Amino acid sequence: MMEQPVARYRKNAYDTPASVQLLLYQDAIQMYDTFTTSFIDSIPLRQIAEFTSREDEVTIHFRHNDDVKLVLDDDHPLLPEIRASVRKKWLKPGGKVAVLTAVVIASVIFLNYIFGVIVADIGLKLITPEYEAKLGDEMYQSAITPTMIDGKRTAMIESFSRRLKLSNTYNIRVSVVKSGEVNAFAVPGGHIVIYSGLIDKMKSHEELVALLGHEATHINERHTTRALLQDLSSKLFLIFFMDVSQVGAVLLLNADRLRGLSYSRRLETEADELGMKLMIRNKVSASGMVKLFHTLKQADTVSSTEILETHPLTDKRIRAAKRFINEHPQRDLRPDPELQRLWTSIRLNKFPGEEFLPE
Repeated sequence: MMEQPVARYRKNAYDTPASVQLLLYQDAIQMYDTFTTSFIDSIPLRQIAEFTSREDEVTIHFRHNDDVKLVLDDDHPLLPEIRASVRKKWLKPGGKVAVLTAVVIASVIFLNYIFGVIVADIGLKLITPEYEAKLGDEMYQSAITPTMIDGKRTAMIESFSRRLKLSNTYNIRVSVVKSGEVNAFAVPGGHIVIYSGLIDKMKSHEELVALLGHEATHINERHTTRALLQDLSSKLFLIFFMDVSQVGAVLLLNADRLRGLSYSRRLETEADELGMKLMIRNKVSASGMVKLFHTLKQADTVSSTEILETHPLTDKRIRAAKRFINEHPQRDLRPDPELQRLWTSIRLNKFPGEEFLPE
């Protein structure tokens, strides 16, 4: 019987990672498609080269082909059994070198992670929210050119977001990029970028509020700045001797990383929860967050969904969101007709009133 928790499997460098369920059988890892349960691949345990850990995930690397990757949550129920099977092989005669190598690799990865955390902590102390907002404007202008912007939808979504209380610290501005990609990302200090492909997939204004609340939380809690500093820690190894302008210059030179910036599972869960709290404060049903999750999962079955690669949507996150909603019943919902009207305009890409005009 297959384990229900899923993993992500990439067969080569050009493939989009596939969501798979795992089964250990005949000394091999068997992989099956999460949605169709059809067989995908089988890799003998003896081909495992190493395990690497980052945040709450473990990546399994295989011999002979470094492009093959299998990524599991660190609490996946089959991970201990997989590790144990590989450990038995290492402990056979002649396997001491492999054990020592594994220890060295694990130590390097651990130290690299610790160094990244230290760099991020120091960087956040150097960068004030005021400088972060100024730097974010420059990063936004570096990453997003005017020709990429859908001016009409941007104007409408700005009107939509101004009806919400998204931040007490930053001036949140929202832009829509003309692209079929299903994606969105936050820029340090106040910008939220949403791709038109994601808007086209949404079905309600509550989903848009959920997305804005989630991304605004990444900005308010400085998740984006922290993740970017940690991602660039190897380039900021002299941060102890750098001033804030030098740190800012390194971040600005790497503004393009914002599109594919990944957050830890802890930060994603925090953004979900605080995003729903923003929805509650704005009298919008927090169930919009779960609706957004279902929209993203459905979109991922028919197209490449960039946002799920940078913001992995695990079943654990969805369960946590549903539990939060059950624990925080909303009795003071206040439907805002203007939000609904603006959402209709955004969805149709027509200014208010224009949607009633003949084509």
